[in-house]
Amino acid sequence: MGGGIMKITGTLILWSFIGVAFFKWYAKEEAEAKGPAWSEVEEELRELGLSGRQ
Repeated sequence: MGGGIMKITGTLILWSFIGVAFFKWYAKEEAEAKGPAWSEVEEELRELGLSGRQ
């Protein structure tokens, strides 16, 4: 009985870490696929001095 509890607990912990890693990776990939937000682009243009608005 004790071995079964340890196996189930270990499995749950392992799959929890795998799930967290997967969803963090997925969120990062989705954000990169979307591209930068327009506010980030405007800020970069301002820093380069290429924006019409100062």
